[in-house]
Amino acid sequence: MDAAGVAYPYDIPGVRRSTIPYTLTTTLSKILVVPNRINLNLINEFHDHMKSKACSERHRNNTLQVIMGFANFLDRDRTFYDIERREQILEFLHTKKKGTKQDPDEKWITTWIDLYLEAGF
Repeated sequence: MDAAGVAYPYDIPGVRRSTIPYTLTTTLSKILVVPNRINLNLINEFHDHMKSKACSERHRNNTLQVIMGFANFLDRDRTFYDIERREQILEFLHTKKKGTKQDPDEKWITTWIDLYLEAGF
């Protein structure tokens, strides 16, 4: 149920649905579970670079979440160095698309555009 008392079909009795976004500290702790060591090291280096450029905590958090999502999509077999074509990134972005039954308000479009822009297109 939300704050207005509206129940959602995916509510589980006794389990509270969280809408609080990850903090930077939580995001940083999740870097360790990136499946490919090369990508893990690159993400850490990139985070250090963003800190050295005095990027805001929010920007670092959002950017790291996108990069880590992409790294997890690549899994163990591919590194960021293997990405040579735009289509390889679009393949990841297309995993965020949802049908109208799953997302009748088409909120996925906002997520897709945010990721698209974060990826530097």
